[in-house]
Amino acid sequence: MAKESGLDLEAFVQALDDGSANEAFQRDRDECQALGISGFPTFVLRRDDETRQVDGWRPWDAFEEIVRDVDPHLEAAPIKADERTALNLIQRYGRMATAELAAVLGTTDDDAEILLEELEGRVDVIRRPVARGLMWELPAHRIGTSKADVATRSP
Repeated sequence: MAKESGLDLEAFVQALDDGSANEAFQRDRDECQALGISGFPTFVLRRDDETRQVDGWRPWDAFEEIVRDVDPHLEAAPIKADERTALNLIQRYGRMATAELAAVLGTTDDDAEILLEELEGRVDVIRRPVARGLMWELPAHRIGTSKADVATRSP
């Protein structure tokens, strides 16, 4: 499963062997203890003097309300739900799950999957079943290509 998700197994094993994974884990534990965090996921949102800690999973609407409590003047940047945007997001992150893309674009999972299937048919986007969902990624030779280069290849 780890290999299917794109984890660099060699780096993972090395981090376990050389102790750097344990050191990072201990730093995270110390930070959590200092902040009073006892559950996961936990988000700490800071803006100027305003801080809110969000413990546990929350639906986006509830999370957005908490973000607005921290900064009531914050405005979401509009994101166009089209193939170019989807391709640029996959380029930026290397791979994305259908549900992740749908959340970013503000569409349904079904609409995001349709958009991704269009890219799969016309651009080098690869579909990979993982666990109970789909991951979409670019071939290794495309990852790291500049955004301008990706935009010129967009349908």
